[in-house]
Amino acid sequence: IQPSESVRNDTYISMISCYKQAGDSENFKMALTAARKEYPNDVNLINLEIQEYLDAKKYDEALKILDEAIAASPANELYYYVKGDIYLNQKKDEEQALAMYAKAIEIKPDYTDALYMSGFVYFNRANEITNELNDLPGSAVKKYDALKKTQKGVFKQSLPYFEKALEYSPEDKDTLKALQEVYYKIGEKDKFNEVSEKLKSL
Repeated sequence: IQPSESVRNDTYISMISCYKQAGDSENFKMALTAARKEYPNDVNLINLEIQEYLDAKKYDEALKILDEAIAASPANELYYYVKGDIYLNQKKDEEQALAMYAKAIEIKPDYTDALYMSGFVYFNRANEITNELNDLPGSAVKKYDALKKTQKGVFKQSLPYFEKALEYSPEDKDTLKALQEVYYKIGEKDKFNEVSEKLKSL
């Protein structure tokens, strides 16, 4: 009697997991390669391969497998989020990161991590302008004013993401702290005070 495909698939996954836990990287890779060849669209196996590349810091390979994962499971917002994380932190490509976070949010509008990270991209850009402002000589008044205006605009771009994240997770301290700083930087005193009081109560 031949084992069913699902049983064989589960056996592969169990075996691969055992090799992983035992630290047997050679047999782990061999078993994973064989399993992926036999079941190229199996999401569980794809996930194992993604994690392997992430652990090994092989981000180009991880991105390639993530594309396969999206093709196999296009409604899984996590794959887009992980791609966004790689683009932001490893590839230093903020625009691609924002595009991936946007796809994740499109699939799951209450995806607070993707909302927060989208806001963080603009928040970080605004803080980079802060460094430029600090490096300006005291005589560069016009340039200072222009940069200050630009900075305020970039901080404002982060607001919709942080505010939406807070709607879905109203007691998240990281989001509250980010909003506290943004409100302070753009001069929204009432909202700054409101968020500050909320933080104190947590």
